[in-house]
Amino acid sequence: MTTLFAAPLIAVFGQGIVESPLLQILITFGGYVTAAGLYIRLSKRGVQFLDIERPTRTEVVVALATFGAILIVQLIGTGLTPSGGTALGTNMNVESVMLLLAIIVSGAFFIPVAEELLFRNILQKILSKNISAQIAIVSVSLVFMLLHIGNYSLTTPVQAGIGLSSVFVQSIVLGLAYERTENILVPISAHAIYNLIAYSTLTASLVG
Repeated sequence: MTTLFAAPLIAVFGQGIVESPLLQILITFGGYVTAAGLYIRLSKRGVQFLDIERPTRTEVVVALATFGAILIVQLIGTGLTPSGGTALGTNMNVESVMLLLAIIVSGAFFIPVAEELLFRNILQKILSKNISAQIAIVSVSLVFMLLHIGNYSLTTPVQAGIGLSSVFVQSIVLGLAYERTENILVPISAHAIYNLIAYSTLTASLVG
């Protein structure tokens, strides 16, 4: 999906445009939001198809528990990952504090909104109407994982395997949260908190 929407930009400006982490984030965001918007428009379902409601206290607890679960998955994956290779983001060319902040904000908020709307609120919801919710969650998580392969292009095969496995399990957790609450703000919130910490830690390591 990202490659699809990045292709016209590469043709005009060259390959260097996608080497910027901020542009990668914005291209991904634009691609996912466009796909979600096109589906809603072409299917004539309207914005009411989106499960956006003010979270209840129970849903806030579910969101926090979901964040904790995906964080634990990541920590386990990190603990199992052997050293060596180049991890995601270590080749980022960070030129200013403002760019760092833009990367953190974009990665922490734009990406979770776009990914959860497309993968959970649209794909998972559609599949769940035709197959069991469990199979829908696993199927969407497989697609979600495959679309993250590019994030591990600079890692070793073992690192990539562990990283992608973590993404797959995290996606299942997010899918379960959405299935449990039927409120897309729950997985968006959990995903956003996780990404905020992840991107903040990553950028801090780059300037530290």
